[in-house]
Amino acid sequence: MGKAEARLLKGSRAILALALAGGLFFIGGAASAHTAEFSTSLSLKSRASSVPKPGTMVTLSGKLNSSEAACKAASAIDIFRVGDGKAGSTVTDSKGNYSTSVVVAKDTTFQAVFSGKILDAAHPHSHTCSASASGTVTVVIDEDDDDGGGGGGGNCPPNKPGC
Repeated sequence: MGKAEARLLKGSRAILALALAGGLFFIGGAASAHTAEFSTSLSLKSRASSVPKPGTMVTLSGKLNSSEAACKAASAIDIFRVGDGKAGSTVTDSKGNYSTSVVVAKDTTFQAVFSGKILDAAHPHSHTCSASASGTVTVVIDEDDDDGGGGGGGNCPPNKPGC
């Protein structure tokens, strides 16, 4: 093998080595890029100890659940009066618990909504928490004017439990 052939072979090996290294970098880079969406679920309950009167403040509470701790902590929760719009909002604690108070003037159905959350959007990663909504909770108020205790007094309709 002559000097010219040896230089050509040496140059070919260098080009092949660079191409291989570039290919491995590309494959390694593609393998480390990923997206992850963590599922969530949301609960809602009313903490009324008795049937409230119109204009009474009622506490609504619940929990945002997820396998990813970052989805649960410091997440915005919106409370809606079903068919009537937003009633308020609050933020979860580190365990996903939340609580807020709303004034109830009439029988009202509520629902809590978590709109989702972006945890890491730095390219090429995408980590997000999926949106979720609670079931509905209806707060039934006491419109009975007679004794203030919701004991009936003849004015309690049959569709109002606890009247």
